[in-house]
Amino acid sequence: MPIQELVQIKQSNDLEKNTAVMMAVNCAPVIKGSKASNLITVTMQEFYMIRKLVRGTGISYHLLKIKANKFMLFLYRREALKRYILSEKVQKFLRGYGYPADDFSAMLHRLFSRVEQYSRGEIAYPHEMGAFLEYPIEDILGFMENDGENFSFYGYWKVYHNEQEMTQLFQRFDEEREHVLQEILEGKTIREIAV
Repeated sequence: MPIQELVQIKQSNDLEKNTAVMMAVNCAPVIKGSKASNLITVTMQEFYMIRKLVRGTGISYHLLKIKANKFMLFLYRREALKRYILSEKVQKFLRGYGYPADDFSAMLHRLFSRVEQYSRGEIAYPHEMGAFLEYPIEDILGFMENDGENFSFYGYWKVYHNEQEMTQLFQRFDEEREHVLQEILEGKTIREIAV
């Protein structure tokens, strides 16, 4: 990846290109459709640009306020996330946090409500967010049981189980990031890149 070209984009103050690069770095697997969702921190200006960039891509979003001028943006592919969340293993995990069974929209609403409660300091961090980010349940539980320590390695999340499988998955995500960045440098838009 030609780092000089990325530096030039950053220095150009071109909000659309800068935001596309930020999305490529943080959300390439969602853009390419191999991951159902991601969570990124954005400014309101970046949010408006992302909303424009993802129009017509099949990527949905929900903005969550965390601080005065900072927001978390939950980007997701609705049908892919719904399939994952409604799987038996994930349903069992989420029921332990009071999520309604088999109602994807209600589950999203509860998640967003809990994240906002957390941002106001009303509850502890809702670790079940990991399930909505398509993290393996074993890794979410490992993180919680170990207070975020004693992991095998970390990449897109902290890995406690299935290290070889996760290493291969993270390598694929890295390759997708490189491809998306290259396509942006070639002048393609997020809409043209997204599958």
